[in-house]
Amino acid sequence: MERQNEGIIQHNLRVFYVVDTFRALWFITSIWVLFERQFLTFSQLTFIESLLMGMNLLMQLPTGAFADLFGKRKAMMIGGFLFALGLMIYSRATTFSMFVLYAIIFGTAEAFIDGTREALIYDTLREEHKEEQFPFITSKLSMIFQIALSVATLVGGFIGSFSYVYVIWMTAASFIGVTLVSFFFREPHMDTETFTIANYIHKTKQGMKELVKNSHIKKISLFYVLIGSVSWICVFSLNMILLTSASFSSKEIGIAISLGRIFNSFILFGLISKTKFFNKTRTFIVLPIVLAVGLIPILLLPKWFILLPIIITLFISNARWNILGRYTNAEFESRNRATAISALAMVVNLLYVLVMSVAGIVIEQFGGPRIIYTSLGFITLFITLPLGIHLAKIHKNEK
Repeated sequence: MERQNEGIIQHNLRVFYVVDTFRALWFITSIWVLFERQFLTFSQLTFIESLLMGMNLLMQLPTGAFADLFGKRKAMMIGGFLFALGLMIYSRATTFSMFVLYAIIFGTAEAFIDGTREALIYDTLREEHKEEQFPFITSKLSMIFQIALSVATLVGGFIGSFSYVYVIWMTAASFIGVTLVSFFFREPHMDTETFTIANYIHKTKQGMKELVKNSHIKKISLFYVLIGSVSWICVFSLNMILLTSASFSSKEIGIAISLGRIFNSFILFGLISKTKFFNKTRTFIVLPIVLAVGLIPILLLPKWFILLPIIITLFISNARWNILGRYTNAEFESRNRATAISALAMVVNLLYVLVMSVAGIVIEQFGGPRIIYTSLGFITLFITLPLGIHLAKIHKNEK
């Protein structure tokens, strides 16, 4: 993949196109709830999801510091390898303890890639002083990711009609691809430090301090966390549980999610690259309004209409990475950026763990996850939206 005299942006973006294609091949999207429900109750299933995110939470700062100190390329490669390993264990899991082992490995893998990937994109652009391209580049990568994920979801849904295990193996193979291709990333120049325990502790503290270093970033960080946690809870777990509890088959799930993701990716990419709709003022107001409108009425929706809130949560989750990510990244110093982004993800995952820890009991008690959606919608309406309005007033004269 190396080309002589090629700039770091051009080179790393070509690598990202391949990495993100492999990373998007989550063939298991359509079948994971159906697969786990063969062996786990809803309470056990949501516990496994909480454990997975709990490990992600615990490992966010250590892996972010690792990326800052040892290099983002190495962190991406380790993350891809651990994903593949976790999926191979997952494919053989039949007992609760085996699912626990999978969750520990998977959560660690997610932590290695989460903040590292975003920081690598931003620092690559910063190397040539083109940070303003961040939302366009991330939206383009997101479109590639969403299209590949849509295809994988559709294919996985159909293959899952015959074998869940084959679908899991296919997903593991895609992350072996992530591991191998990540080797070709170029490391952006940044302030480096010799690794010591003292430096490691200092790096972790500096990453946390980035989130609260002034009142402005405190408010933006809180807004990011509220939008990110609610949409991520839905996209990562509840959407699939909702579709399964509504008696959608793996084929129907594959078709519905694929079409929803493709629609979302083109709409978001078009809004970011072809228009100036998402300035700061509109972003802080529109995102919580759309999210609340999508979540609150779900208790009243019949089977096929529940696809609407699912599409909305997918849209908001993508906007969190592609739009809000720009605002937070701009506030962080390069040498602490991966750690700071990991700290944000850590807080998002903490809220995820808290919600999913009680979700299983609620789902079993009420016969499905709809009450959780509505509750999250009211939280968005009464907490996130007022904060968004406040931020919009502060940035009313900014683009």
